[in-house]
Amino acid sequence: MRQCVNPRSRQFAVPLFRSCAKTRLNENAEANASFISIVSQKGGVSKSTLARLVAREYANAGWSVKIADLDIAQSTSFAWQGRRLQAGIEPIIPVERFGTVEQAIRSAGQIDLMILDAPPNSTAATLLISLL
Repeated sequence: MRQCVNPRSRQFAVPLFRSCAKTRLNENAEANASFISIVSQKGGVSKSTLARLVAREYANAGWSVKIADLDIAQSTSFAWQGRRLQAGIEPIIPVERFGTVEQAIRSAGQIDLMILDAPPNSTAATLLISLL
């Protein structure tokens, strides 16, 4: 079995696919964020609702939270943020639309928690999300 070196710890990580994928995704990011991924191959199963609920609860507990809306076709979390901002509802929870998982991870910055609200299909990106 091949191994991959984690550049931060200089320790060998196994299994190859999972560890190397995480290393590749995080090597250029300065993020210390934790990630929660909401994934399902089917639409209409409340992925976005759950993502927003979790984000709100963590934000209420004092965490800096951001939702990455990966469903650019519907962008329901992005629309939810707009309604919250218009109504002046606190806490303010940033939501950003992303075309790829990699873009979302790289934008994590110095937040405490990023919630990945995935699209309703199974792709290679879904596999990457599951590796976080």
